[in-house]
Amino acid sequence: MKRVASIDVSSNLQSAGQTLWDCIVIGAGPAGSLAARQLAKDGLRTLLVDRKSFPRDKVCGACVNHRALTALAAADLQDVVSSCGGIRLSHFDLRAGGKHVRLNLPGGLAVSRHKLDAVLLDAARDAGAFTLSQVNASVLPRENDAAHREIQLTLANSSSSTKTVVRGKTVLAADGLGHPSLRKLNEFTDSISAKSRIGLGGILRDNARHRSFEHLKPGVIYMATGAQGYVGMVRVENGHLNFAAAVDRSGYRSANAPQTLLSDIIETAGYGPLPIDGLRLTGTRELTRRINRVASDRVFVVGDAAGYVEPFTGEGMAWAFAGGLSVAPVIRQSLSDSVSARLAETRWQQHWDQQIASRQRWCRRLAWLLRRPRGIDVAMKTACAFPRLTSPIIQSMNASFAG
Repeated sequence: MKRVASIDVSSNLQSAGQTLWDCIVIGAGPAGSLAARQLAKDGLRTLLVDRKSFPRDKVCGACVNHRALTALAAADLQDVVSSCGGIRLSHFDLRAGGKHVRLNLPGGLAVSRHKLDAVLLDAARDAGAFTLSQVNASVLPRENDAAHREIQLTLANSSSSTKTVVRGKTVLAADGLGHPSLRKLNEFTDSISAKSRIGLGGILRDNARHRSFEHLKPGVIYMATGAQGYVGMVRVENGHLNFAAAVDRSGYRSANAPQTLLSDIIETAGYGPLPIDGLRLTGTRELTRRINRVASDRVFVVGDAAGYVEPFTGEGMAWAFAGGLSVAPVIRQSLSDSVSARLAETRWQQHWDQQIASRQRWCRRLAWLLRRPRGIDVAMKTACAFPRLTSPIIQSMNASFAG
C-alpha cells in the first residue's frame, strides 16, 4: 500500500483547514491511530492530529496482552507488535511484603510505546490518513446547528499565537487522560476518584551494566506492590527495562525524589535494591476517572479519554485497541444523516458501557483491594497457598471482547 505523507505542520497547517474532513481524530496513541487507519481504509477523509512528534516515549506498562493481540488480529495487524521486536510474555511475577507468587499468562508481548505508537501511526498513514504532529487541538462549541464540527489547532512548543480552524463532519477524541481537547464543551465532564493514584514511568536503557537487574528476565511482568502503590517492570525490545507505576499522591509529594519512592516500593516488596536513581521518569494526571458520556453531537470519545482505572497486565492497551477498532464503524454510520448520527451516538455509548466499562470493573476491584495493607496480605497469602484460584482472574482479563 502506498504511503501517504503527513502534512508538514510548519508550512502546510493552513491546508488542513481547506478540507471538510469526514473525521478528525485527536490523539495518535493506540486507540486514535487504529481508528484513523480503519476509517481511512474505508475511503473516509481522515485527519489525525497529535500534540507530540513521533517516535516519543509514553508512560505505559508496555504490555500488549492476549486480548489486545486479538483486537489487532481482527484489524489484520497481528504482526505489528512482533515487527517492533516485541518480547513474548509467559509469566506474571507478583511480590508484596516479601511474599511471592508467579502466575502463567495466556500470551502477550512486551514492547515500548516509543516503538509501537510510531508503527501504528505509519499504519494509519499507509491506509490514507493525513497526519499533523506537534499541534494542540481544541474542539469548539457547535454553533447554529452546523453540519460539521470545528477544531482549533495551534502549534505546540511554539511562541506563535497563530490559530487554524479545521472542519470535520465528526470528531474522535482519543487524546488521553482528561480529554484536554474537549475542555470547551460543557457536555463532557470527568469525575476523578478522590483516592486516584498518579502514574509514573520511564525506560532504563543502560541497565545491562548493572548486575542488580540480572534477575529481571525477558518474558516476565514483574510487579512490586506496597502501601504507597505498585511498580511494574518488564523487558521490552533491545533488552531495555520499562518501568510503570501507580503511586499515591501523598507519597509522591513527600518523597525526596520519585525514583526514591519507586525504589522503596520495589525493595519492600521483595525484589531487593535496584539502582534506578538515574531513571528518567514522566508523570501523568490522576489515573482513575470516569467520563459522563462517550458521545454527543457528532463527537465520540475513545481510549483513556473515555475513562480509566489502574490496569495490571496490559488491560489499558486492550481497551484502547478494542475501542479504536469498534468505534470506526459507528462513525461511518453517523455520517449518513442526522438521524443516523443520533443512533450512532447511542450505539457507541451502549457498546462502551457493555464491552469496555464492564471489563474495567475487574481492575477497579483489584485496585481497591491492593490499596489496603491487610488486603494485600490476605490476597498474597491466598495466591501463594492456592495459585489456581488466580487463574480465572487472569483468564478473564485476557478474554477476547465480544463482537
